Amino acid sequence: LPLLDSEAPSAETLALAGSAYLETGDLEQAEKLFARAVKLDPKDARSRTALALTHLSRDNGDAALGQLESIADSDAGISADMVLITANLQRKDFDAALKAIDHLEKKQPDKPLASNLRGRVLLMRGDFDGARKNFEKAVSLDPVYFAAIESLAALDLRDKKPEAARQRFDKLLEREPKNARALLALAQLRALPGGHKDEVLALVNKAVNLNPAELAPRLALIKYQLETKDYKAALAAALAADAALPNTPQVLDALARSHLAGGDVNQAISTFGKLASMQPKSPLPQIGLADSYVVAKNNDAAEQSLKRALVIAPRYLPAQQKLIALQMAMGKPDAALATARQVQTQRADAPVGFVYQGDIEASRKNWKAAEAAYRSAQQKSPATDVASKLHTVLRAAGRRADADALAAAWLKQHPQDTLFLFHLGNTALAESDPAGAEARFQQLMKLKPVN
Repeated sequence: LPLLDSEAPSAETLALAGSAYLETGDLEQAEKLFARAVKLDPKDARSRTALALTHLSRDNGDAALGQLESIADSDAGISADMVLITANLQRKDFDAALKAIDHLEKKQPDKPLASNLRGRVLLMRGDFDGARKNFEKAVSLDPVYFAAIESLAALDLRDKKPEAARQRFDKLLEREPKNARALLALAQLRALPGGHKDEVLALVNKAVNLNPAELAPRLALIKYQLETKDYKAALAAALAADAALPNTPQVLDALARSHLAGGDVNQAISTFGKLASMQPKSPLPQIGLADSYVVAKNNDAAEQSLKRALVIAPRYLPAQQKLIALQMAMGKPDAALATARQVQTQRADAPVGFVYQGDIEASRKNWKAAEAAYRSAQQKSPATDVASKLHTVLRAAGRRADADALAAAWLKQHPQDTLFLFHLGNTALAESDPAGAEARFQQLMKLKPVN
């Protein structure tokens, strides 16, 4: 700000300030500053691209895309090209994205980026053969280009060829024996059904030992040991990671969760507290504290941590979901309902807040209110799980004819919905109707014989 107050701030200063305002969400100030920067230096592609980005953020899409195309045409760099490709993909305009990738490729004909991006777009369109050809071209241009190798391995797995996927990473490791990403990818393949824990750990440990200063291998080791419930080993790995990479937020989070999984709640609270002081603008440490307080049976402290998380990030849905569940467990349904209504206000076009409301009312056996909430959710976006909940509520309210009508209408509109059929079968079983259950499960088996 002092630099902006000078008589003649530079274009670079204006662009830097514009970026700061863009980060805070002040699009109007960002746009003004970028426009001033462009006026001072009309040839600066970075400022022009940033200005177009603010236009995109303010829903001036067509004009912004035109600006980006103009910048990409006139600038030898690729920043505008990348923004243009991303913007078109967000609009699901795949043809325009492919056209922009073609333009990028003319600037970098000997680099793998364009081929890899084209492969990703073709994947989105369901053109797996075309995607494979482009990923292969990317690897031919750069044999250690990991993004394309990883995508090819995923296609191999889709084709039920895990050995081919493994060979790709083995080939990469022949060129780069220390490549941590390749070692971790191989570990993931070994973790598939049929693999052995010792093989997975050997690969992850090798990635750690060959790259002791890299974060990803250490986090992968802790995560795998937590998943396999080897909590003592997870804690040892987390402590080693903290010693090697002190005061690293991701490591502290993993260390705290290792303490929590191993039953040392006090250490978990202490570590999450340290992380919260390091990241005062992140809701995640507060959620970790809440999880720890719940284990410590201190629900009041857990509730306060979740509320602090929502002060930091008022729209953070995981914190809202946890807060509703906690308030219900604490016997505070009115508070939970207030949180659900806040979600509805923040996400007026989404069903999630109404689903929460329906769940709360159903738990209180307020069947009419629950029905109204679930129907509101279905009007926003029909979903199988909500249809199942609505069906359950109607039956619980003694309105079996209405429930049966709902089930018939849903299956007429969604005849392949095996999850709803499974729900109907389980409902019949719970109501001691084995013949009805069998009929539903037979319907399901015709659709999905291997279920």
